[in-house]
Amino acid sequence: MNKKLLYLFLVIVAVIGLVFLFNISSRDLAAGYEGPTFKTITDDEAVFELENDNSIILIDVRYSYEHYEQRIPGSISIPLDELEEKILTEIPNKETRIFIYCQKGKRSIEAAELLIELGYTNIYNLGGIEDWKYNVIEGF
Repeated sequence: MNKKLLYLFLVIVAVIGLVFLFNISSRDLAAGYEGPTFKTITDDEAVFELENDNSIILIDVRYSYEHYEQRIPGSISIPLDELEEKILTEIPNKETRIFIYCQKGKRSIEAAELLIELGYTNIYNLGGIEDWKYNVIEGF
């Protein structure tokens, strides 16, 4: 009887622990969670860094037509669906500081995770251009 109760107790504790961990993860993601592999950067920080470090590469991972309709000055277009095949040609140095943005922030997170998987070590997620509070270039 004691072994059954101990086993039941351990199962309940494990389930509660998993639920607790899942809830923390969801909350962290909603609050701008910074994963262990890339950093999140604010507009203010990005503008300061871009003005003071010419070696930073700013990548727009939206579709090319979105980039040409509206973009952050100085950014290059490498759509998310082309990133894996083009990144080594465009940016061979995997230690280059790379800032990534998209429309709302989802694709930039996917791009940051992909770049980390590919061995890039200095990745910053800027989020979405929708929230960008500085100047943008409109049109071609």
